[in-house]
Amino acid sequence: MPRRRHRNHTWLTPLRLIPGGSAIRDVIDRPYQSRWYHLDELEAGDDVTVTLTDCAVDYTLLGFTDIREKADQILGLRNTRGSVDADDMDSDDMDSDDMDSDDMDSDDMDSDDMDSDDMDSDDMDSDDMDSDDMDSDDMDSGLYERYADVYGSAQRHALRSASVTPGPADEQIHMTARAGGGRLYFRVRGHHGAYARREPFKISASVVRENACVDADLTARWSKPVALEKRTALILTHTKRASLKIADHAKFNATLGSLANAVNGLVYDLDRDHTLAELYAA
Repeated sequence: MPRRRHRNHTWLTPLRLIPGGSAIRDVIDRPYQSRWYHLDELEAGDDVTVTLTDCAVDYTLLGFTDIREKADQILGLRNTRGSVDADDMDSDDMDSDDMDSDDMDSDDMDSDDMDSDDMDSDDMDSDDMDSDDMDSDDMDSGLYERYADVYGSAQRHALRSASVTPGPADEQIHMTARAGGGRLYFRVRGHHGAYARREPFKISASVVRENACVDADLTARWSKPVALEKRTALILTHTKRASLKIADHAKFNATLGSLANAVNGLVYDLDRDHTLAELYAA
């Protein structure tokens, strides 16, 4: 029986991975073709593992946060700021909620996954999208027209993890869902255009749900100090830190106070917080 031909050449039309379900059998038909997959209905804290097996040639596996959400953010910036090159957007445009240290932690993108001997810029390049990758349903829905200009830049902003092992080897990615309700995307592509038209690979996913936060107390533990409302700078110090060797605390505090007034700032002494004082005591 002939193998079913999937239309998952772009992240606009990915195949859905079913956690714990049967692996998807797929092939790459031509050089530099990509195959896209996604997981949805994830909850915050879900541990996701995606595994690529039966690789006849040197395939790479990349993991992304919700690419379409990133694309919509970029388009939103264009609408509010006028014409803007998405590749020129800085960290203020895609803030820490979009790409924080938890998203880029050692489990997601560590030295083994991102080894320079295994991976080059070809493996991390974003896909190009042309009409050959889009079927009539995609064109009718307007997806091509909507996302064509930000198709590649959205990928670059959403990239979180990579598994790039030399040669025909299994690949595996571990990621943690940081926000519920979104999707994770995954791309398979051949290293330097490798492909095997008649030798399918398999891709599967598993999700472990810890439910660690189900009964957590979400009551706010802080309130915004009135003194901070119009300040534009924060000066941190630790007057009890031994390495500072402060001889005259009164003079030291007066100097910091004068500096704070000059820059419309506020001085905060970490010694006021017992936990922070211990962490920065050295």
